[in-house]
Amino acid sequence: MGKSLREKSAIEKAVQIGERGLELPGSKHALGKWLGEIAIGTENSGLALKSEIASFESLASLESYKLIRELAADTWKTIRPKLMKSLQKSFDHDVLVDVYLHEGEIGKAIKLA
Repeated sequence: MGKSLREKSAIEKAVQIGERGLELPGSKHALGKWLGEIAIGTENSGLALKSEIASFESLASLESYKLIRELAADTWKTIRPKLMKSLQKSFDHDVLVDVYLHEGEIGKAIKLA
């Protein structure tokens, strides 16, 4: 529904529906990516950050991690521990290794590899 509204230039309504969707149970990967792109395009950094975090928590990737870091700016120090906890709970240790390597935490990456 949100995609249809966006295509019809009803961006505000699409965003409202997307924001409600972030609160619902289930995977948020596709919704978070879609809403994050809109939020970035409309310079709504708060919504972009919230959307990208929701997407990351459903399906993490190094690219998403980097984007969240960029969007978080001054709040990165409080957001990073939550992302790392989410990654550590996931079964995708490859992404966790990639993040450790990206952050220069070689020892932690080696322990997982």
